[in-house]
Amino acid sequence: MTDNILIPILIIIGGAIVSVILYIVLYKSSNKLLKMFQLYPESQDILKIALRFIASFICILVFLIFLRVALRIIGLTFTAAFIEGILVSSGKYFSAFLVVVMGFYISKRINENIKGINVRFKHYIYFLSNLVVNTAFVLTGLTIVGIDITVFLEVYKIILLTIGITLALIIGIPVGTYVSNKINNKKRKTKIK
Repeated sequence: MTDNILIPILIIIGGAIVSVILYIVLYKSSNKLLKMFQLYPESQDILKIALRFIASFICILVFLIFLRVALRIIGLTFTAAFIEGILVSSGKYFSAFLVVVMGFYISKRINENIKGINVRFKHYIYFLSNLVVNTAFVLTGLTIVGIDITVFLEVYKIILLTIGITLALIIGIPVGTYVSNKINNKKRKTKIK
């Protein structure tokens, strides 16, 4: 009887040790990843939370694999089937993580390209590009996981429309004023002649 329980206990303890070691490795690599991206503090906090969540999730999956093996040895197949269901659906969570990280990377590349532009409102352009790109990829990641994001999409549409209208006004008013002045100057010159 003790031999039947001893092996599963050792497997569970081994799974816990492997999970803790894996978490330490993932934690250190996530710190390096955060230093590599150099984002705004708000975006960096979101990425840090996402990386910690994913590291914890991967470690839990590794532990569940060991737990599944131990439960099969004991003969508790109904709980092993439940754990198998969790392990099978974990692929979509990993895909969502890759999409979110890709979004942060693309946002970083866009901001590097914006640095070369000499514009008075560069700070706002950074903020808007981060907001638009990161939100799009986070919403895509939530969709992959299976979360209904209809409300978030409507809010995102409102934000994009507000940004578009604001940009149209910022660009349109000076351009309209310039064109109006040119037309008025031409009319005055023709009247003087």
